Amino acid sequence: MTEPLVSVVVVPREGFRQAPDCLARLLVSTETPFRLVYVDGNAPARIARRVRGLVARHGGTLVRTNRFLRPTHARNLGFQRVDTRYTVFLDNDVRVTAGWLDALVSCAEETGAAFVSPVICIGARTPPEVHVAGGVNRIVEEAGRRRLIETYDHASRPLSEVLPGIARQSTTMAEFHAILIRTDSLKAMGGLDERCPTAFEHNDLCLSLEARGGAGWLEPTSIVDYVHDSPTAPGNLRYHLLRWSRAWIQESLDGLCDKWGLERDDPALASDLESLHGRRRKPLRHIRRVARRLGGEAAVTRVYALADRWVDGVARRHRNGHPPEPRVILYPGPRA
Repeated sequence: MTEPLVSVVVVPREGFRQAPDCLARLLVSTETPFRLVYVDGNAPARIARRVRGLVARHGGTLVRTNRFLRPTHARNLGFQRVDTRYTVFLDNDVRVTAGWLDALVSCAEETGAAFVSPVICIGARTPPEVHVAGGVNRIVEEAGRRRLIETYDHASRPLSEVLPGIARQSTTMAEFHAILIRTDSLKAMGGLDERCPTAFEHNDLCLSLEARGGAGWLEPTSIVDYVHDSPTAPGNLRYHLLRWSRAWIQESLDGLCDKWGLERDDPALASDLESLHGRRRKPLRHIRRVARRLGGEAAVTRVYALADRWVDGVARRHRNGHPPEPRVILYPGPRA
């Protein structure tokens, strides 16, 4: 058999409940040969068993840790096991569509791209709605300050309206929901920069590849969507709170700003931070309603402060710079 050109590295995004179904979809819907590297960062036992069974039947590498992982750490753990021409990073809550991987590889082969992004949609919406389909991610000098310029093309528009009007095109914006990267380009950088372990990692990657002369492309014939799931659903809550904790987000903000000479109050970053902190507070919406009824906005502020204090305490216990030694299991291939 011809050796695969691409490895697909699947990592946790913000929960685990959707992971087995999304993995099953990946294995059934992807005709292009690929090597699977699945990073299981402390999924609950029931979910971990389902994932392990799917990886075993397909064949691939399962990387398991007994502690929650920052996303960049998880991706680097998986990337260490890659030796193909291309690496695809895929979040564990992403549903792929037929032909998605072949389209990404074809685009990279034909353009020489350093990275290729599919059209990324927001799952379970009718009609399907675009999350991002290209955009801008660059730094400019204005009045002696460096500023991040960040746009997400076609965000929140129906997919049926967007697709007829776009073709394969260059882009400086991609997100880690799903992205293909030329492996040699990423190895030349020493892997993903762990100074942005939790947030802003896509900004850093695109800027870093462009700084080395690497071009990015959008491939609109490749479509994936990520699944919106309840943060309080079984298998989600503990990791969701940690993933979007103030401590982890601040660590990434500091890393991005120090590396690229940006101010912490950069308008683009301020907008991103509002969205990121909002994700952490989603599980508190019911408590928030009760607090507002009983004590107004002051009570809501106190609830947020108490919750953040507790989550930040958990985050500090996960603070050490590198993930724990993983358990790596190699599965040789499909079995009857």
